Parts: sequence; structure tokens; C-alpha cells
Amino acid sequence: MANKSYWQSAYIGNEKSQEAVRSWFGSMADGMTAYKAEILCDIATDREKKIRAFMTDTENKHYRFERTLGGKTFSISRKVLPQPITRQERGTP
Repeated sequence: MANKSYWQSAYIGNEKSQEAVRSWFGSMADGMTAYKAEILCDIATDREKKIRAFMTDTENKHYRFERTLGGKTFSISRKVLPQPITRQERGTP
């Protein structure tokens, strides 16, 4: 089965790009810091189908935000993620 879409990384390396990512999700993302953001694009048309970002809040809780695009409507979801295990906690350098 051939892929019909692909995930494209979004730049999050400065404050302006962080603001842009937060703007995808409105007030749900206020005070968050993105550590990964991606856009799902249709291969045939190169149009956006979905956007998602992985963010932390001021208490270092992790979240996955998704915005599904479709015509004149869209939906936004936010899911709490388990705290990732750091290298130090695993005992690896």
C-alpha cells in the first residue's frame, strides 16, 4: 500500500516559531513550549491535513496537541503524555 501522506517537521528554534506553533491551538497552548512540531501533508496535493505538536507546560508536564484540518472546519485535541524517562534515570550517559 503506497503512502498517501507524509509528516514534515516544523521549525521551533526561536520565540517567533514557538508563537506560531502555539497559535495553531489557540488558548489551549498558552504558556506551553514546543519540543517537536509536525505537519501531515498529502503527497498528491502537498496540502496540510493535520498538524501536531509535543509541548511542555511550566510544571514540565508533557502534552500532544493535534489539529485536524478539513474544509471550513477543524478539530483540536490535547492529550497528557506520560513523563519521558531521561538518560540519567536510565543510567546511560
